[in-house]
Amino acid sequence: MARPKSSAVAPHVGAAGAIRYVSISNYLGVDLFEAELPAGGAVIAGRNGSGKSSVLKAVKAALEAEGVSPEAIHVGTAKSEIRIDLTDVSVRRVITEKGSTVKVTRPDGAIMP
Repeated sequence: MARPKSSAVAPHVGAAGAIRYVSISNYLGVDLFEAELPAGGAVIAGRNGSGKSSVLKAVKAALEAEGVSPEAIHVGTAKSEIRIDLTDVSVRRVITEKGSTVKVTRPDGAIMP
């Protein structure tokens, strides 16, 4: 089940491997961002104000519960969702007016404690 604490850090993520996929919706200045990342890494490029820093902040929010206050929700929307797929786990963080939840699952779908 999802963890109800807004300060909850995604457990077991430190040893979970490299980031493979990122999906962000309604976080700070980002309406929607999705990217599959190659094994060698990736570069996010764009004009000033295009959301580069928001993407990095979203990754940190998902994995470390930093920047998960209701103010992080994109203006005019009810919630923000961030999904980070790592080598060995998938982390899904949802931010609402009431707080933040995180769910960490293994590739087989089992929910991590």
